[in-house]
Amino acid sequence: MDKHKRDLKGSKNRDEWKRAHKEQLGNGYYGGDLDYVVVEFKPAGVVAFYDYKMPYDSVSNTEIVYYNALLQIAPLYIVEGSNPQKGPFKVSRYVKGHPVAYNKPPIVNLEFVRVCQNWREFGEFEMSLRENYRYSLRSQEA
Repeated sequence: MDKHKRDLKGSKNRDEWKRAHKEQLGNGYYGGDLDYVVVEFKPAGVVAFYDYKMPYDSVSNTEIVYYNALLQIAPLYIVEGSNPQKGPFKVSRYVKGHPVAYNKPPIVNLEFVRVCQNWREFGEFEMSLRENYRYSLRSQEA
């Protein structure tokens, strides 16, 4: 990866495009995004999806729709914390959700995984996901 891309905190153009999409197209054009997609190259594939939330943020009806679809590809984890630079991070696996009426909160099933006190512990958690991914694919090949 180019150093200038690695140093970016986010894409200003992406954020402006998403805002314009909402403003220009208005109601009925629902969509969303994820915060991080964990990938492996040997074997190549998606290991997991992360969506970062501040404490007491909720999962929206729109997120439920695409979270459920993403589960067909890989597990999805909600990473919750108030300090993204240092942690701690509460990690929960998204199990399933059910969108409900537009103005009501969805039904969300999460499974608590662990609390990572810092980035080192989060790295250990992620490495375990990567190892499980590699192991499960090797088992399928046998």
